[in-house]
Amino acid sequence: MSFLDERYLLSSETAFRLYKSVEKLPIMDVHNHADVQWIADNRKFSDPWQLFAASDHYVWEMMRACGVPERLITGDAPAYDKWMALAEIFPECVGNPIYEWIHLDLRQLGLGGVLLSRETGENLWNDCCHVLAQDECSPLNLIRRMNIETMCSTDDPADLLLEHKKANELLGRRVIRPTWRPDKVMKIGSPAWFPYLDKLSSRFHLEIKCLKDLIKVLEKSHAYFAEAGAIASDHALEYALDGDASEAEAE
Repeated sequence: MSFLDERYLLSSETAFRLYKSVEKLPIMDVHNHADVQWIADNRKFSDPWQLFAASDHYVWEMMRACGVPERLITGDAPAYDKWMALAEIFPECVGNPIYEWIHLDLRQLGLGGVLLSRETGENLWNDCCHVLAQDECSPLNLIRRMNIETMCSTDDPADLLLEHKKANELLGRRVIRPTWRPDKVMKIGSPAWFPYLDKLSSRFHLEIKCLKDLIKVLEKSHAYFAEAGAIASDHALEYALDGDASEAEAE
């Protein structure tokens, strides 16, 4: 059993037979952080950093844990430098799912068999840039080629979701569904909370003066998402809260 061959993680014949029975089924991607506007515009990815890491906070956290400076993660460093910083620490990340994810993605692009490291980073960068420049690697064609039945993006309650409509029209069917994620509403201690309420108020043309108004706006947003095809919500509950409060106390 070699790394990422067709028997990877399949340690028995039963496991292998089960895998073979489903391997050609469409992909149901129930949660991602895809930039749907990018897909709607069908802009080709210019380089592997942009494709694999520019919007993936899991990659960022892994790099931070390995001591990579923020400038080489979310800062103003060139994409090539960020990619090489990732390559530098990547051998240390064996066992992290991201190690498998990026190598699986490289294999999808026909670049399997080479492990990302300081020694291979530059060649993989060049090879990946060449492949991504091909028409078959545009976002819409990648979705078609990978046989994606459904992919659920992560979206804010104030979003208009127009890019979802455009992308689905280009794909000829509803593939991309929004996911309702009201994290900003929950962060009442944030300095950005009141400006965010103003944004919600403007979006749904309803002034938010009390808790009932806020709930009414969220109900409008929730219904709007449902009309746009959303079938799930996503909540980042960073710590558990307990206790009871009356409506007046909450107000």
